[in-house]
Amino acid sequence: IASMKDLFGSNYNAFKGHTESVNSIVFRPNSSIFYSASSDGRVMQWDLNDEGKSPETLIHDQVLYNALAISPNAQWLSVATDGMGIKVIDPGISSPDPVEVSWGNNRIATIDFYPDNEHILFAGPDNEIVKYNFLSAASHVVAKSDSEVLSLSVSPDGETIVAGTRSGEVIIFRDDNNDPAGQIIHSDQGNDVHTVSFNRNGTRVAAGSLRGEVRILEVSNGNLLTTLSGHSARVVDVKFCPANKFIASASFDGTIHLWNAQNFSARPVVLSDHGSWVRAIAFNTTGNKMVTGSRQESRLLVWTTDAKEMASMICAKVPRNLTNAEWNQYVGEDIIYMESCPEPSGR
Repeated sequence: IASMKDLFGSNYNAFKGHTESVNSIVFRPNSSIFYSASSDGRVMQWDLNDEGKSPETLIHDQVLYNALAISPNAQWLSVATDGMGIKVIDPGISSPDPVEVSWGNNRIATIDFYPDNEHILFAGPDNEIVKYNFLSAASHVVAKSDSEVLSLSVSPDGETIVAGTRSGEVIIFRDDNNDPAGQIIHSDQGNDVHTVSFNRNGTRVAAGSLRGEVRILEVSNGNLLTTLSGHSARVVDVKFCPANKFIASASFDGTIHLWNAQNFSARPVVLSDHGSWVRAIAFNTTGNKMVTGSRQESRLLVWTTDAKEMASMICAKVPRNLTNAEWNQYVGEDIIYMESCPEPSGR
């Protein structure tokens, strides 16, 4: 994958517009549109189908944007900031007026949406985990951690919360049983948990840590299924592919690892085109496209994760089957070879 640019040009998968680090990316559900938040004070909207790759700036302020979350019905986009609290906008409106949420010192690092489309979950500055209805301004402190909460995620059914902490804990909270202490399902003191994420059906959690590991844990019993090792620096984002084919991890070592979600012992596909800290990952709804964000000049890169689709792209450029050596050069040795221009059936 890393050498596809030799076939298609150095910027074939680059979306340029941000001038500083991209910290968060989300896709609009069932759409080719995605959003990015950056340290340059801008939230941008992009379309994978736009050949010109021209972004629309939704928000531009003198503030660092830390995280994005989008409601399941795609009507609301929430933006966590470093000093201006939370902004919630309707991304379908040109120059939207945000609903503004203020909490504590307004430094909000992590945020997620509930499936009801009106509640958001965020970590407050006093280690509080807050459930907030941005339409009614009603709030509820779900729990208070003993350590700083670095990452949060809400399960797809909205009944479970997972948190990662500065003290190296992964904690599960059941939203319906008023258990503010939660259940610690993993603890590794001194190994900060920078990112947590549920799989599509909410049965597993991935947690990325300071020392570069990705742990896969069962939600029901807290069992550790595996520890995925390969990064040489902290993992700051991790996502399950919606089709459950891959688990993607982004690291300050400048790489994205695509792990086989069905075979943890398989060698990961390593994507290294960013060349600088990689901070954000997002899959589209079908999982055949992945966007990653970093702090280098080409701050947003789009990747095709489906080998058949990749082969079709190559066939449009080189109308013959690649040799094994060419496949290894342009696609990668860690991607199983397939004919890029197979003979039509019946011939």
